[in-house]
Amino acid sequence: MPNLLLEIGTEEIPAGYLTPALAQMEQGFKALLEESRLTCGKIYTTGTPRRLVLFAAGLPLSQTSFSKEIVGPKTAIAFKEDGKPTEALIGFARRYQTKPEDVKVKDSDKGKVCFILQTVRGEKIEAVLARIIPALISKLSFPKSMWWQDKAFSFARPIRSMVVLLGRKVIKISLPAPIQDIPNIGRPRIPPRSAGPRLIGSPRRGQSGMSGIVIASNKTRGHHILNNKPITISSADYSQYKKALSRASVMVDHDERREEIHQLLLHALKKYGSKFTETELLDEVTNLVEYPEVLECEFEHEFLALPAAVLESAMKSHQRYFPVRDPHNKLLSKFIVITNGGKDRKLVREGNERVLRARLTDARFFWEKDKKIPLASKTESLKQMAFLGRLGSFYDKSQRIKQIGLFICSELNYGSDITLTVSRAAELCKTDLLTEMVGEFPDLQGIMGYEYSRIQGAPDSGGGSLNIPRSDAERDATESIAIAIKEHYLPRTADDAIPKSTSGIVLSLAEKFDNITACFVAGFEPTGSQDPYAVRRQVLGVIRIIEEIGLPLPSIRKLMLFALEQIQRTIQTLADKNRIQFGQSREYADKIMAFFQERLINRHVDEQHPHDLVQAVLNSGFDNMSLFKTRLKDLVKLHTHASWPKLVEVVERTYNIQKASQASGAVRDELLREKEEHILWEAYRNNKDQIQSLISQQKYYDASILYAKVFAEPVHTFFDKVFVNVPDQMLKNNRILMMRHINKLYSEHIADLSQVVSGKTTVK
Repeated sequence: MPNLLLEIGTEEIPAGYLTPALAQMEQGFKALLEESRLTCGKIYTTGTPRRLVLFAAGLPLSQTSFSKEIVGPKTAIAFKEDGKPTEALIGFARRYQTKPEDVKVKDSDKGKVCFILQTVRGEKIEAVLARIIPALISKLSFPKSMWWQDKAFSFARPIRSMVVLLGRKVIKISLPAPIQDIPNIGRPRIPPRSAGPRLIGSPRRGQSGMSGIVIASNKTRGHHILNNKPITISSADYSQYKKALSRASVMVDHDERREEIHQLLLHALKKYGSKFTETELLDEVTNLVEYPEVLECEFEHEFLALPAAVLESAMKSHQRYFPVRDPHNKLLSKFIVITNGGKDRKLVREGNERVLRARLTDARFFWEKDKKIPLASKTESLKQMAFLGRLGSFYDKSQRIKQIGLFICSELNYGSDITLTVSRAAELCKTDLLTEMVGEFPDLQGIMGYEYSRIQGAPDSGGGSLNIPRSDAERDATESIAIAIKEHYLPRTADDAIPKSTSGIVLSLAEKFDNITACFVAGFEPTGSQDPYAVRRQVLGVIRIIEEIGLPLPSIRKLMLFALEQIQRTIQTLADKNRIQFGQSREYADKIMAFFQERLINRHVDEQHPHDLVQAVLNSGFDNMSLFKTRLKDLVKLHTHASWPKLVEVVERTYNIQKASQASGAVRDELLREKEEHILWEAYRNNKDQIQSLISQQKYYDASILYAKVFAEPVHTFFDKVFVNVPDQMLKNNRILMMRHINKLYSEHIADLSQVVSGKTTVK
């Protein structure tokens, strides 16, 4: 069974495009094989900035053949009275290249019909691959693509070569490509007919982007600088392929290249006692190079006077350099560059040092200039910065954040010190967007607000500035406000830290609830894979803060409605005739709560909690998200307890018997006729308060054990001995109401187990 090797050679692909593209290649190839009735062994994708690679082991030589049934006319139409075939049957047989006498008859839901069993022979693997590989490549999507051949084909960057080997055989495949300066690798030279590919949406009038084609071969090239010579790949042997490219200065395997860079960094950092912490940067740099080499560089010591965050942003975000720290985690005037090979290391080092020096010089200028202008003086200027186009300004947003933050403080019964800190931090939290530093280094928003507010002091209650804090109280107030400003963006990513200070937690929640509600009101809620304003990340941030801290926020829906009210007030004050029309707050709240529920399911299923248990707890409410997490935790623990099947049975049976009934009101003792009714209702009255007390103490595990112990036997006996759906309507309703009270005691407060499937097989 042969192996397949596919290499798509390109111009340099952006680092952020590479990993998603490789994942698409693997998933897409699996899907196309399945559609083509084919299987294979291991599929592995890897790549560099200049090549995407797929290796598939053990492909079959051909598709499996199969028989399919082709239904024809009814027998009444197919045969004459004497049993001879009609023209309809003759035509049907002729169409499928068979004889009328070979047509079979069978019964169907439409009566007796004629049919033919046709054998579909499988195609050879070469023909299938020639069809599905171009489809695979054409389906790869990127954040931005280039197009040619009148937009019929697009890709992240121009394709320059293609290796498609099945064993030792080249599969003949061609793709459209621009021809500008393409080395002649396995394809004919075609005279240029246009100016080549252009970004989607920007065609030159009257010109096609089509300039040539790339034809698959067994030839690729090595490193574009160090060893740019043709390489012949003799067979689809991945290890031999890696060795051939390694000899040409290309480390093609992504994982091996990452580990090589990691070891180079560890070795370089070791002599400074510096720990390696930049895993995200490592992932990005791995996708930037084909032949990694390490260079140790330095910058002037005087730049260390800048805030560490500024230095790190200049090195990491702008230049993809690795900072160097001492054993105490303090930045040194050193940095490490991972280069893509190079012959003149001195020239490369000097070039990188010169680039960083220019950035740090700019940063120092911005730092000194910004320090002279108090953040408090910039609040009015926020009115000139539009937020989401038609939802007011960033000044309006900061005022909404302030009101939402104060509402949260009230809901959590925080004192005046926290309330005052939240109020002042909210007024300042967006002002650093107007600083020169954040204009140049956008990833420092919030961080520079922290740095400048610490230096300049916090605004007093009259809106002035304390300038440099003098007393301990002023210093403490300034520090608290500065920290809240820095933390209000946290968590910035799914793996980022959550805020730690109380004021930072409040301000972060206020910021996120304003962002979430604003996006839904403005019509920017996520749809499918589209989420331009990162609403999913904002919702996940809220969930993480509440769950990980155990924040006893009573009602996220109530908070949401308050946030929507603030947006409505903003809209009502706008004079713009094209302003957004605000609908019903409850409708927005319903949509957002449904979105929260979806995120909660995804989060906890990803944590390996059974889907049905997560849904069961959600069905009993998640408005108090902290209690939802506690209930889920106890239910997952309870899931393995011996009483679990009995608990599920009680909740399920008491739910099913009354779910369709409209009966309401209290259970009437005088209508309890059977002994089993009296016993069950007595068990309810005697234990209800204790179960509710355990629930109010958040002892959901103990409450569940007690509930199962109290009701398992009498409920089972009740259903064995008592008939609920009796002709006497009053008696029937009374029994249904008893079931409803017993069910709600558990399902309304802990979990709705009526839909649980895990554990049901053990229920007797």
